[in-house]
Amino acid sequence: MPKRSSEHLAARREHIATAAEEVLVDKGVAGFSTTAVCRRAGVSMGNLYAYFPSKEDLLDALVTRAFQARQQWLDADSLAELRARLSDLIAFLQTPDGYRSARLDVELGLIARTHRRPADTLASSTLHDAVKSTLARLAGPHTDPDNTSIAADALTALVAGWSYLVSLGQGVPDHAIESVDQFLALLEAPDPSKD
Repeated sequence: MPKRSSEHLAARREHIATAAEEVLVDKGVAGFSTTAVCRRAGVSMGNLYAYFPSKEDLLDALVTRAFQARQQWLDADSLAELRARLSDLIAFLQTPDGYRSARLDVELGLIARTHRRPADTLASSTLHDAVKSTLARLAGPHTDPDNTSIAADALTALVAGWSYLVSLGQGVPDHAIESVDQFLALLEAPDPSKD
């Protein structure tokens, strides 16, 4: 048998992980099994375990992928760009793919309650830490550190809350971006030397 390229192996791994996400979203934690993942991915159990040696490895990979996807919404070089990205996130959450993404977040949270390694991965790469890091980097030089903490807490709660509300079928609140604006305004403290 010819040796497969690393790109082929990576693509196959992604295909299986995507199938696992689909099973988790469609069937929930109760219906999630490696058998269902194999069926959705069109692979044998041996093939699945070649890429993910255990169910824990597969679940851990799903948590990591979800965090990386979430991180992209926070990757900004200015407060204006962050606002635009969060506005895009609000729009995305109102699409069928956004609903599926929100459902995935909720299901992964439930998995983390019963599977140790995904729980550890989720705990080590928290949304709050990502938001706080982004805001600390983007805050003005004269921004009160307490304001940065308040804004990080609030934006974390908003983003997580939007996902939760969307997963319940309630959608993102109508004035979500205005809430973002109020908390981002905390980071635009005036320069005291200009008074």
